[in-house]
Amino acid sequence: MAIAVPAVVVSTDDVVSIENALNSLFAIQNQTTGVLPYAGRPFFSVVSFTYHLYTLIGVADHYLYTVRLSHDDNLSTSLLTGKRRVISTICGLFGSNTNSPSRSPWPALMSRGL
Repeated sequence: MAIAVPAVVVSTDDVVSIENALNSLFAIQNQTTGVLPYAGRPFFSVVSFTYHLYTLIGVADHYLYTVRLSHDDNLSTSLLTGKRRVISTICGLFGSNTNSPSRSPWPALMSRGL
């Protein structure tokens, strides 16, 4: 999504395909944990923090180019759930004080493969 959305907008301006892709990912989002899938079906059970973030970047890029989120009112709730997942993951990596300058985030990120 981080590359696809700008590429589609510049080449064909087919924002409908972008909206369909994003809506399909949010449709199978885990509503309890906020985890977004690695990809659509049949890979929706695969979890990837990187692709979770790419989906959120795709939403931001879509908004940047179209100045609208979606026709789906449920997207706002799903988007917030996805953002909460990112925040809880980061807080889990670094403890509750994520602003502490004394802790470098890189060893924790590298040890978890992020």
